Amino acid sequence: MVSVKTAAALLLGAVATLALKATFGLVSTPHGCVLFQTSLVFLAMALLLPVHYFAAWALHWKPAKRVNRAELLRLWRPAAVDVLATALAMGGLVHLSPSTHKLLQYSVMPIVAVIRWALTKNSAATRGLVLYLVAIVVVVVSALYRDPATADEAPLGLLLLGASCVVQSVLFLVDADTTGRLPPLVGIGIQGLWGCFFLTAIVFPAAYIIPTGSGPLENVVGVAQVVAGDPQLLASVLTTVVATTGFHVCAVQVLRDESTDYDYGYVLAIGLAPVVWAVGIIIDYVTAVPLDEEWVSWSSGLQLLGMALLVYATTVVHADAPELPVGVGHRVFTFSAPDATEPALVQRLVAYGSFKASDHKTRGAFVI
Repeated sequence: MVSVKTAAALLLGAVATLALKATFGLVSTPHGCVLFQTSLVFLAMALLLPVHYFAAWALHWKPAKRVNRAELLRLWRPAAVDVLATALAMGGLVHLSPSTHKLLQYSVMPIVAVIRWALTKNSAATRGLVLYLVAIVVVVVSALYRDPATADEAPLGLLLLGASCVVQSVLFLVDADTTGRLPPLVGIGIQGLWGCFFLTAIVFPAAYIIPTGSGPLENVVGVAQVVAGDPQLLASVLTTVVATTGFHVCAVQVLRDESTDYDYGYVLAIGLAPVVWAVGIIIDYVTAVPLDEEWVSWSSGLQLLGMALLVYATTVVHADAPELPVGVGHRVFTFSAPDATEPALVQRLVAYGSFKASDHKTRGAFVI
């Protein structure tokens, strides 16, 4: 049963990522709907609240825990930071293929390692860092030379995505346990509500006021009207919301399942980017959906090599991965002190990118 949930989580995560890219490909001005797309992610998170309480009622769970004011207020800071990180990641997705976008979000791993080393001077944090950096450089080169027609766009996409990874890395280090004892779907849902609030009250009005050469930076209401009047766009947007919400539910169920000794969180950590790549190529060749995932000569081969290196690097450092013949102490982010209470950073499964999930084996909940 856990394997089915894991497969469902990977498939839904891939569909959500590809649907976001499809929306960018269907609109006439992709740069003009970045914040609208960002809001879809937080709307999907907020929908986890009714999902949780409906499930609690339908399945006769124990009475749902009431959220007190302190717990509610504690979640505004990670939500605000995540709005920035997600918006930057969406800006990067405009210029990059979905698989490249997902692969480069592994950059959070070495960034966290470098920050932790700078703060603690613990050399154990930098083990395996070179392998990650080599893999990321390979993926970056494949993105820069993927398509001569769009070569000028790739650097901007890489810059925006890199900034998003830096923000996410800081968030992982600062907010190690933001949701406390809240049920995972409730904690993530509240962060989604906070994100929707910040976007609606601050970001959207600011984007409408900020002028550009072609009008406001983004008119979210105008984008919503265009989406409502276009069946293809509406289908893509609804797919994004439903698939993202479904991904959260499945991922939480997988990570909380104690019926098996095998940690399927490791499978989720390494599996999402390859699934996005495989499903994206299939859809690109059998449909007319604009995903920019077609095989492009040596560049795609180089991307595949980078993907293999990243999967191997994650296997080397993930605390629940199968053991590899690389010697003792190869876990990059595990803490050396035997009585350390802080969870291993690697187990936050940063490969999820802009999606969110909960891992109760390392912390109450975390933002990805």
